[in-house]
Amino acid sequence: MEKRVTLKAEILQAGEGCPVCGGEKKTEMARTCRACLNKIGVAATKAVDFVTEMVYDAMVGNAMANSGNVPRGTVWGPILANTRIDLDAKFAPTQNGIGAHWHCKRGVPGGFVSIFVFGDNLRAGQEVSGLAELKIKFVKTRAQEKQPVHYLRVQAVEGVKSDVKLAILEPQFVDRLIPGLPGKVVRNDGYGFAVGFLPEWKPKIEACAG
Repeated sequence: MEKRVTLKAEILQAGEGCPVCGGEKKTEMARTCRACLNKIGVAATKAVDFVTEMVYDAMVGNAMANSGNVPRGTVWGPILANTRIDLDAKFAPTQNGIGAHWHCKRGVPGGFVSIFVFGDNLRAGQEVSGLAELKIKFVKTRAQEKQPVHYLRVQAVEGVKSDVKLAILEPQFVDRLIPGLPGKVVRNDGYGFAVGFLPEWKPKIEACAG
């Protein structure tokens, strides 16, 4: 895509209005309002269509993954958001049908939460715009037959940027997350965190990761 277009996550999720400026009216074929189409050009339409296609692909992929040997599901998502690949993230090449990705471990009270960032030509320390999902799987342990484990999956999307960022906060700060987008307090076997989204422009607050 010629330009990196910033899209509004809440508008994309709602499916109404112009995802570029947030205006109520948009043209049917362009996927954006006429003003944004005139200002940005066809790149605006391409960006919205590209993200829409990737959302559909993510939903198909979830259906396939959820039918695997390990019980798992999607709590919410996919939501277009920005995140950063940690400098100490571990890279995993394509293996056993799982695409190449970076594994970030974000510290939370009592433990950590994993963020898996998928995409081509990514590097440690890079800010990535992608489709974020909160997922859950159930693994067998000695103490408990099925232990729930929450984790985040981000599929990088080229050519676009979101107006929100993925945020992992301490549980008491859950009310600071954007109410119009999914957010949740997760508590698993002695550790907990709040996960959701913050405005990209908002100053950093007391967070486990942002």
